[in-house]
Amino acid sequence: MSRFVFAGLCVLGFASAACGQERIYTEPTYYVAGSTAVASNSTAQGVAELQARCGQCKHFGGNTGMMEGVGFSTRSPEDAVRRCCFYGRIRILDQGVARGRNGWYACIRGR
Repeated sequence: MSRFVFAGLCVLGFASAACGQERIYTEPTYYVAGSTAVASNSTAQGVAELQARCGQCKHFGGNTGMMEGVGFSTRSPEDAVRRCCFYGRIRILDQGVARGRNGWYACIRGR
């Protein structure tokens, strides 16, 4: 039984280390995962940083009354924004881009 608990804790530790140890680049300032700054889903920039930290292009919620689109690109921050859901179909009110280990992550919010 204790072997299974130990294996489970190792897997949990590896997953949290993989999600929180990488360096994330944001425009125009730098953000290092694990510092005192905490990414939040309350802004598009926060969602982009959460995506980059975890290495997944996905919605984190937290937007009220607006449509949200997320995108990913290995080319450039601008390409990541253009690949967001609803890009070109909504008026963008909030936008964020962050660099993760494997590319650029973007989030747009608008109506």
